[in-house]
Amino acid sequence: DEVRRRARAATDPWAIIVRAARGVMRAYTTGFFMASRFLPPCKRDRVEVIYAAVRYPDEVVDTFPLSPRERLERLDRWQAAHERALEIASLRGALDDGVPCFAAAFAQVERECGIPPEHYREFLAAMRRDVEPGGMIGVIIAVVMRVDHRHWWPSRSVTSIRPKRWLMGSPQQRVLDEARMHLAGDEVLVVQQ
Repeated sequence: DEVRRRARAATDPWAIIVRAARGVMRAYTTGFFMASRFLPPCKRDRVEVIYAAVRYPDEVVDTFPLSPRERLERLDRWQAAHERALEIASLRGALDDGVPCFAAAFAQVERECGIPPEHYREFLAAMRRDVEPGGMIGVIIAVVMRVDHRHWWPSRSVTSIRPKRWLMGSPQQRVLDEARMHLAGDEVLVVQQ
């Protein structure tokens, strides 16, 4: 992995990985990428790393020309790398141990931000179900935007993973309604599926 090699050689591996993660986000989403530009740089860097760590398994399942068995094997290797990264105290240490750069950086974000690892494990389990015929899932990413006169900025985010069959009609609406119930008067919900 070229990015991992460059990150290992750099004095600041985080900056190299964030730059690559930003490229992933820019390539795969317009709206979410543009909304993330309003975040302070530290938060934006973390959001970009999180996006890249979620995007890779999604591409394994939905895009790469692989058999179902090969998709599951890639997801298993990715999860094993993520688990290994969680056990290693530093980003550089994880990279030196052979962990893919986005898995290593995401584990660092989990540690720094107190994100429970079981959330990502649940996401990967959902991706495995997506490999199976009829097991399609959908991911709703909703960013809560604060409105102050003419300026909008991201306030917080809500992510929900639901089977695609739930995304039609009332169950999807319930997820969004639940998120809307917690909005302050100056907030709006921006949704990407």
